[in-house]
Amino acid sequence: ITLTNAPTSRIRIVEFEERWEIQLPGAYRAFLLRTNGGIPEPAQFSIDGFANNPWGSIQVFFGLDAHIRANDLDWILENFGMPRPDGFLPIAFS
Repeated sequence: ITLTNAPTSRIRIVEFEERWEIQLPGAYRAFLLRTNGGIPEPAQFSIDGFANNPWGSIQVFFGLDAHIRANDLDWILENFGMPRPDGFLPIAFS
């Protein structure tokens, strides 16, 4: 991953969780602490079992306090709302 955002902290992650009344999975919290979003390398990945569409891609993983607003988790939720069904959270743009 190419890092594009300033590092985040456990405190900032807790603030995000409290604001949106959610609890992030431990693996995703660790990902945010390690990278705080960014651009994946490589951007494409194989999708097993999809014969007509065997490749997926991700342009950017969202982060907290991202310097590009459209890549910021808070901005995404402020502008698009919490996704439904409950338990889902957008984490990337493809």
